[in-house]
Amino acid sequence: MGNPRPGGGYDAQVPGSNRNTPPLLFLDVDGVVSPIAGAHMGPLPTCWPTWQRAPSIHMPVFFAPDLVARLTALPVERIWCSTWEKEVDTYGLSKDLGWAGQPYLPLPAPVRPWNKLVAVQESLRSQPDRPFVWVDDDPRMVSSGMRWARTIQTPHLLVHPEKKIGLSPRHVDRIQKWVEMIRG
Repeated sequence: MGNPRPGGGYDAQVPGSNRNTPPLLFLDVDGVVSPIAGAHMGPLPTCWPTWQRAPSIHMPVFFAPDLVARLTALPVERIWCSTWEKEVDTYGLSKDLGWAGQPYLPLPAPVRPWNKLVAVQESLRSQPDRPFVWVDDDPRMVSSGMRWARTIQTPHLLVHPEKKIGLSPRHVDRIQKWVEMIRG
């Protein structure tokens, strides 16, 4: 099992898996797909060549088209795991990214970062052997998620990007390699 590393930590486990079912990819929005940067929050990171503002969201949400294309190409089932439930669905972020209809995990109330862990656990309850990747920038969620993930046998990869950068090409490379290894 891998260990977390500052600035892009990973925690992975890869025992045997079901190669016929694509892994799940749980994605947060802010600090992951959209860096917590741009507009009044500082410069956008230079790890991706271009950025666009999501037109459907009332907040400053930026995404890199190259990042979206790479995530789209992964042989995974993408699921939002974010406190932005209405923004990704009702207000159209999924549509802005070309992922219309992408599901999101409903978070148990009250909405707090650690409730994402409960939502992921609930989602996996009906498919306990399904490999998954979970990407979140919140260190509290990541640390509690890593503690839980170390107790299960399900193949998994947890990725913790820096919130002002979000997913970088290096992160996506790591996810892609892990998915290819799982898929065999």
